[in-house]
Amino acid sequence: MLADGLAAAVVFLLISFVRFRGWTGTWSGLAIDIRLAAIGFGIIWVVVLWYHGLYRLRARWRLRSEAIDILRSNLLVASLNLPALFIFQQEDVSRLFLVALFTVQPLVTLAIRG
Repeated sequence: MLADGLAAAVVFLLISFVRFRGWTGTWSGLAIDIRLAAIGFGIIWVVVLWYHGLYRLRARWRLRSEAIDILRSNLLVASLNLPALFIFQQEDVSRLFLVALFTVQPLVTLAIRG
């Protein structure tokens, strides 16, 4: 769980760094602390993986079933984040950042578990 949470936070920070060419920029304009956003994303990622049963021992025997559940978790996280951004009036968050985040995160999680 700790590895998944840390990986999610690091992926969030790295994609943010690459997309915005630094640690500030868009995030400071949106009044969002990037460290808290990364930690929050990591916590949400772990909770959703737990919800889908990805932390049960011996629950998965094939990488394919693991990948399907990780993709299902990714869709749930995306479907929770997008309305939250709208509710908290954060419509200016980069769509390219979100696409990269929701593309890279399941690949990193699958690679860690592989």
